[in-house]
Amino acid sequence: MRLLGGRALRVFVFGTSCIVAAASAAACSSGGSNEPTASEQSALNPSPVPVPVPPTAALQHGQNVWLKATFGGEIFFSLLLPQPPFNLTLGIGNVLFTPRSQRFAQWGVINDPGCELGTDPLGLDVCTPDVSPGDPDAPYEGEPSGVVGIRKFPNPVFVPTQPVSQANFPYVFGVACAGCHAGFEPTDPPADPNHPTWNNISLTVGNQFLRAGAIFDANLPEADPRWQVFHTWAPGTVDTTAIENDGINNNGIITQFFDFPDRPFFPVHSSLVDLAKYGDGNPPTAHRAGQGGEDDVGCQLAVTRVYFNIGMCALQCMLPHLGTNPPSTQTPISLSDCEKRCAPGANPPPYQQLPYFAQQQADSVDECAFFMNAQMTPVPHLAKAPGGKAYIDESVVERGTKVFRGYCAGCHSNGQPIPDPHNVYSDDLLHQASGYQPFIGEPPGEIGTNRCRSLTTNWSNGHIWAEFGSDFKRELGPGFYRDVPLLGIWATAPFFHNNRLGNEAAGPDVASRVAAFEQAYDLLVNPFKRNQLGSIQTTTVPITVSLGGFSITLPAGTPVDLFANLDPQTLTLRCPDLVENGGHYFGALLSDRDKYALREFLKTL
Repeated sequence: MRLLGGRALRVFVFGTSCIVAAASAAACSSGGSNEPTASEQSALNPSPVPVPVPPTAALQHGQNVWLKATFGGEIFFSLLLPQPPFNLTLGIGNVLFTPRSQRFAQWGVINDPGCELGTDPLGLDVCTPDVSPGDPDAPYEGEPSGVVGIRKFPNPVFVPTQPVSQANFPYVFGVACAGCHAGFEPTDPPADPNHPTWNNISLTVGNQFLRAGAIFDANLPEADPRWQVFHTWAPGTVDTTAIENDGINNNGIITQFFDFPDRPFFPVHSSLVDLAKYGDGNPPTAHRAGQGGEDDVGCQLAVTRVYFNIGMCALQCMLPHLGTNPPSTQTPISLSDCEKRCAPGANPPPYQQLPYFAQQQADSVDECAFFMNAQMTPVPHLAKAPGGKAYIDESVVERGTKVFRGYCAGCHSNGQPIPDPHNVYSDDLLHQASGYQPFIGEPPGEIGTNRCRSLTTNWSNGHIWAEFGSDFKRELGPGFYRDVPLLGIWATAPFFHNNRLGNEAAGPDVASRVAAFEQAYDLLVNPFKRNQLGSIQTTTVPITVSLGGFSITLPAGTPVDLFANLDPQTLTLRCPDLVENGGHYFGALLSDRDKYALREFLKTL
């Protein structure tokens, strides 16, 4: 199955808790015990995405935060990232100025159903407001931009007396969680991906079509080594350590979130941070998820880490810890220090409006409750999709169930019966990522897939996200992947943590998703069909890179990871694993009859 690093990463890098009481929200913020919960502070708008039952006020608010909140990240993406030391202008503006009829094909983004290509004098979409001016959340939720999850805000340094330009634009743009994690609903796909309705959108399925690498490299020349690195990111993947650089090309799938309540629980402990204050009220146990276990510290603390990653409190809490030569000079973000520095009155002009750390801490209670709620994040079963049952050969499903029990359930089961509606088809344990092995079969507990994503150092002691890592993961060390859940696997091909086993679906329709699943599955259980050497990502043009104090020009066709993963000081590879689609050969020795039956069973998950 798509074991470790597999594409079905249901729930995510954030651990979890049950819905937390109002007092917990106050305990997580700097406002004292009398501060109301986020859901009490905010006026609620109707849910844009239909759910089976009317949500509570807290769940509705959590969905709004997920869909709209940036907590100041727009300043980082639009104003700080283009400056030294990054000198990187993301292609968010390129996306928004692309005609709506071309955005999905070019960028893989989802057009906001509440917007249309209108007569905005700047050329932007005209959108129906979705945040009331009187809503306390308005300052960090902004306005719709035309693309789901990309939010628009007034530019605090815009000079109206000067000509409008890229450097002097009236708006800045930030990214909410939904910017990556919202995708087309597999069981109700749009007739035209450029004109979806809210019925066609799931906020937590993950966008398998998003071309994040293209957005990162949109304003770089092809001869820039960074362009070549971003170009290696498959659709539906992103490297969350690209900015907080750990010196490894770590692109991984955009996490999906289904069925948290049935995920196993594990002890949560961190010796570096007060989980009672910055976590989920110091829970004795929490869910795990995530590709490598780095964020196994409870949902709220992990959500906070993600917001830092997308620019929250960047001036105060993130930029000072990056150093001049990441990752060797990184220092850990201090949550207690950030609470003081990213607070009302602590920001210098022109960014006085960005003291959002305490607000994010309060809002994370409702946000975690939202995506942990099974009714608001339903599993996309193929049988519920239009014509979906016709793609399942029911005559062999029973046999496939037996094959799964015998060959897959050792990792892909939470202990519930198979089949069972409460089985998430993973035990959420971590297994060693042994790297490329050219022979069929791996030692027990090893999966053989590309190791690079598992070797990240950012959560290690002394590095930028040390306070967001669990003691268990620090003791275990790098080099592990989680055997991810298989729920909805029919809709989420290609496979593996990097989306490199199989081809991207031709579109979000049911037939295209099933075809992509079947093609990836065929490569999974018949590894001799894989073009493993062809999976090595190489440069498209000659490039010049700096190595150990001197420059060298590399010809077109050079494996990208030979320089992307190279330590410039020691000239050693932090990850020497170049093959992108090797490993996970389990099932290769099954009979053709059993392989077929297993495939049909997986379509029922």
